[in-house]
Amino acid sequence: MFRFNKCLVGSMRDLYGCFQMNTYNVNITVETAASIYNQLKYSYNRDNYYKYMFCFTGLICQKSVSVNLRQIVVLLEELTRERFIPAYDLLGNCYYNGEGCIKSPEKATQYYLYAHNSGYKNSTAHLALHYFLVNQNVKGQALIEECLKGDYGDVYGYAYFIKGYGYQFGKYGYPVDKAKALALYEAGAKELDIKSSYYAAVMYNVGIGCAVDHYKALKYFERAAMFDEAEAQYMTGKYYFNGEYVAINYDRAFAYFEQAFKNGHLAAKTYLGVCYLNGKGCWIDEDLGLRYIKEAASAGEPIAKKLLAKMNL
Repeated sequence: MFRFNKCLVGSMRDLYGCFQMNTYNVNITVETAASIYNQLKYSYNRDNYYKYMFCFTGLICQKSVSVNLRQIVVLLEELTRERFIPAYDLLGNCYYNGEGCIKSPEKATQYYLYAHNSGYKNSTAHLALHYFLVNQNVKGQALIEECLKGDYGDVYGYAYFIKGYGYQFGKYGYPVDKAKALALYEAGAKELDIKSSYYAAVMYNVGIGCAVDHYKALKYFERAAMFDEAEAQYMTGKYYFNGEYVAINYDRAFAYFEQAFKNGHLAAKTYLGVCYLNGKGCWIDEDLGLRYIKEAASAGEPIAKKLLAKMNL
């Protein structure tokens, strides 16, 4: 449910300034989030903005640093008791994903509805998705159109994704129209929505709703890869590794495979192993390369299994 894109927020003070101006819909990188979270980890005070930033950045960077999700939920609940509206939306995300609490779509909807009725725009697309999931398509579509007509910042892009997903798969009361889905994904990608970028890349990669166009596929894969989408990082790495519709660049391929591996992508681990075995984009380390391939194969990764079979291992 979380969608975070790049921005120029480089310090806690800058981010706090954005929050003070009530521009809560701030987009930050995982690295910046981790830095802010660690600064606030032992020092946040009674100020609601600092508490919220602690929770906000902790949920962004939980893959890269140790985060006590239960502590975050407790703090968010405290903030809702003080009627700090953005906390309702974030708490809705926690209940929707079961992060730091027992998963409860019903509670998530209650929090989203309160934030939406209080004028918090982030919750509008979240609430629309919940209406879709309980087959209240008319309500959901109305909220999506509300997002697309207004100045909804990051949620604007996500609303394009939800509508595009509906048209691609015939869900949420929308008819199947793959060409329209692609147009909506591309519109969302222009707003730097991660899922829109990734789905547009997949459609161009295999020719869904369009002719196959690997140049556009790579463009959108690379855009999604910037924001920690593991499959997009892996696919971008493959393009550069194999020289498919782009010049071979082992350094870039290795960097993308490494990012995808850190995000839990098994096939990327296999390719990292190949890179280490052959010194492509990195130093040669046969022991590490073989270990990565064996570990990926043990976890069921098919490319790694084939490689081991060819090596008679």
